[in-house]
Order: sequence, then C-alpha cells, then structure tokens
Amino acid sequence: MKLTLLCLLALASAFAPSDDDPIKKGNPLVERRVHATYTEEITFLNRRREVATVRTFATDGHRITEEHYANYEQGIKHGLTRCWYPNGQTYWSSDFKHGDMHGPLLVYYADGATKRREYFKRGLSRESKCFDATGQAIPCESFAKPASFPGLEKEFLKELGAKLAESGYKTRNESQYLTYQVVVEEDGTLGLINVYPTDHELATPLRKALGQLTNWKPATVDNAPVAAHFGQTLIFHGKDVYVSR
Repeated sequence: MKLTLLCLLALASAFAPSDDDPIKKGNPLVERRVHATYTEEITFLNRRREVATVRTFATDGHRITEEHYANYEQGIKHGLTRCWYPNGQTYWSSDFKHGDMHGPLLVYYADGATKRREYFKRGLSRESKCFDATGQAIPCESFAKPASFPGLEKEFLKELGAKLAESGYKTRNESQYLTYQVVVEEDGTLGLINVYPTDHELATPLRKALGQLTNWKPATVDNAPVAAHFGQTLIFHGKDVYVSR
C-alpha cells in the first residue's frame, strides 16, 4: 500500500479493524499491527476498548496518520485526524465530531504551501477556498467523494436484476430484504462482497450478480482514487428489485 494512499484512507474511512493477530506488549490496552509497508498502533483509552487513538508509521519510523475515535469498533471518529507527508510536513488535518467532519479541514502541498481551507459543520461543507502551488485561487472540488455506480439508481437495479435473472434465481411474490456490503477498489472493481443474511437463498446469487456488474466509480480523496466501503439494503419482490429507504 502506498503511504500517501494510507493518508487518504484515513479520511475515506475505508479501513475496518484488521483481522491480523495483534502484537500486545504488556499493556492490554495497546496493540501493534505490523503490515508490509507500515505499522499500526492502537491505544485504547478506556477498559471497554471503545475510545482509542490510532497512529500509523512507515517502516523507516516516520509517522503517517493519527486518528482519534469515540468508538473504534464502529469507526466513529471524534477529535483531530492528521496526516503527514514523508518529509514530515502536514498533508491535511481535520476535526471530527461524533463521526462527522466538524470544523476546519486544512490541506497543504508537500512544501507547506496551503492547498485548501474548508470549514465543515456536522459533516456539511460551509465554506471552501483552494489554491494552486503558486498560491493562486482555483475552483474547489469536493475533497472526498464516495464510491458510486456509474449511472442512475434505476440503471443499477436494472443491470443487477438482469444478472440475477441469468443466474436462474426463483422469484417470490413477497418482499425479501437483503443487505450487501462491498469494497469498491481503486480501479472500480468490487472486492470483499458480503451479503446478509448469509444463509438466505438469494445470498449466493446476489453475491455473484454484484461481482458481474459494470465497474463502479471509485471513491476519491484529493482527486486520488481510494478503496472504500459501500452498502445498501435491497428489497426483492417478484422480479422487481428496489433500494430500501
């Protein structure tokens, strides 16, 4: 994993707690997870292991990210999240409140010049200013964009329904609810496709159909594609498929 990408993922919230075995050194509230290109250090600040500070470091020891969580397991950030370039310069920093960006988002170029100043309130952008490397004002695009299907919702449901029909799944004249969760990779392909309930008769056909869909638009942070989670609950009734509201 590129270290800059790891920086971006801290904002995209694509990470879920790792399934790797943690290394616990004496203190049961501190865990270290060693990955191929970085080390993750998780410090839990209460016995229930909810409130936590997560720091990542490159193999040469320089810090990459620091995140604060009100509930680590649920991914609810609260407090300042920061990311650094390999040269030690701050890449970006943002305040979170109960899982939403709340306060200033500051983004910098590697030489320390300001790239973006944006203010959020309860997750919504209120004001933003962006600059090129020379300091000239330029139009702002969204700093973080979620993953999405490349078309309208009805086009997604039509293609999904067609893929399900090809699988020969049997329809019922009653509403059936299934939830899918996927990771939309940087290239738009779907990985880690999960369907719940896992034992439902439609779980396997739906998982297969999702894997055969047109590539998605990946999430982006600072105009760079990143892997990100996406999920929905679907309603199946006869041959029709709907998104649950």
